[in-house]
Formats: sequence, C-alpha cells, structure tokens
Amino acid sequence: MTRVLLSALAIAISSTAASAADVFKIFEFDAGAPGIAIDHFNDGSPPPSGPGNANFYAVFGTFGPEVNNPGGVGGLSIDPSAGALSNTPGGTPLHVNVATARTPQDASQVGAIVQTNSFDMYGIFENVAPTVSGESYGVRLQNFTAPGVGGSNVVYVAMFRDGTGTVQVGLFQQDFVNGTSQIVASHALGAAEAAAQLVQLTLFHPLNATTVQASFCFSDSGGCNVSSIVQLGTANVFATTAWMQGAFLAAVPVPEPSAFVLFSAGLVVVAIVGWRRRTMTA
Repeated sequence: MTRVLLSALAIAISSTAASAADVFKIFEFDAGAPGIAIDHFNDGSPPPSGPGNANFYAVFGTFGPEVNNPGGVGGLSIDPSAGALSNTPGGTPLHVNVATARTPQDASQVGAIVQTNSFDMYGIFENVAPTVSGESYGVRLQNFTAPGVGGSNVVYVAMFRDGTGTVQVGLFQQDFVNGTSQIVASHALGAAEAAAQLVQLTLFHPLNATTVQASFCFSDSGGCNVSSIVQLGTANVFATTAWMQGAFLAAVPVPEPSAFVLFSAGLVVVAIVGWRRRTMTA
C-alpha cells in the first residue's frame, strides 16, 4: 500500500515539476532601429538599461543581472517563470519577461521602425531547447494600443516546444486586439542544429515593404554565414499602424491548477503514511 501511495506522490511531483520553466540567455540584440546601437549586454546593468541609455527598454517582468564576461562579451539570463503574468492572444495565461526598445514613433526621428525604413531585428541566444510545452524565447515586432499593451499587428520569431514535444523555430502572426494567433511557418530542429551552441533569430524588413522575412541560423561562434541562414517565412507588418517597436522575450504557460491539486494530494498522502507508521509503532 505504501508503495502505491508513494507512486502517487511521484506522479504529483513530476506533474508539477514539468511546469517549471527553463532559464535562457541572450548575448546580443539588435532592435532593428536604424542608427541605434546593438546591445551586447556587457555594461553590467539589466533592462531597462540599454546601449547608451539607462531607460532604453520598457520592461514587462523582471530581468536578472547581466554577466559582464572577460573580453567584453556579455550575456543576460531570462527566467520566464519569474516574469509578469500575461496572456496569449487567445487568453491562455503566461509568465513573460519582455524588454521592448523604446524607439521613436515619429518617422522623422533617428531609430524609428517605420515602413519607409529598411531594417533587420535579431537576437543571438544560447541554443537551449525549451522543455515545457508552449514555452518559447525569441524576438518580436509589434505595435501597441496603449503603453505596454499589445496591439493588432505582432510578429514573433521564436524557439518553442509544441504540444507534441517537438522543438521548433516558428514564425507567429498575432493579434492581441482580436485574440488570434497563427503559426505562419515552422522548422523542426535536426540533430546538428540541436547540438549547436547559439541560435540567431532574425526579422528583416525591406524598404517600403508591408512584410517582414523571418530567418534563423545555428552556429558555435555567433553570427551567421550566408550559407548557414535558413529562410523561415514571411509575415505582415504595418497593417494597422505606421510604426512598430522591437523586443526580446521569453514566455512559459502558467501551470494548470490540476497540477497543484495533484501535488497537494501527494503531500497529504505522505503525511497520512507517516502518521500511520507512527501510530503502528507506538
């Protein structure tokens, strides 16, 4: 009987543990803003601090300290489970850490991400496979309906784990106003890609275009050779606004209440087993 009860506890613990998020790391971020410096995360201060500006990012969630490694090669750890509570466009609750570059909305200002500019936005991340279904990290372009409130035109390229357990690079088109999200394109990782040290996720916008092109590459040293770049797909931008802003983020679904109920039940089982043993030996 005790063995059965302890097995129930093991199931409870494993169900809860499966919802624990991973910790990701970003080494370089280009917000896609013409004339704005790239963030190498080596000044020792996490967002909202950024290149040349102590208030460069609008932050949703909490970011840990930067790692100022020897030689000026920095990095920033991102723990989505420590992030703020948010939702997918469809209403699924998430824990999210997002750092959005505070680039201008006025096309006449330096750094504005507008349709009349050609730009690319990318992030170079440690190549870590998300272990939780629905967990992701990557970069996105979006407009806003209000400060910090996602709009109707959001494009997100990310590493994610789908509901079947497959790790993929995906391109998402999202609308937080109408509550819709679709995977425009995806690519399941091969063995060599999964073994690489780094992954670069990129969104490129040609001059005056109404679309962005998503691509990715895997490497062991950072940066992408032309031959290693994989074109993922194309998504629509500037459909509802003349400007957008770039961000990097990591997100993980909030564990379902049933996982906590099962875990609590397991703890009760242990308490009962312990109480019965003490009673029988008394």
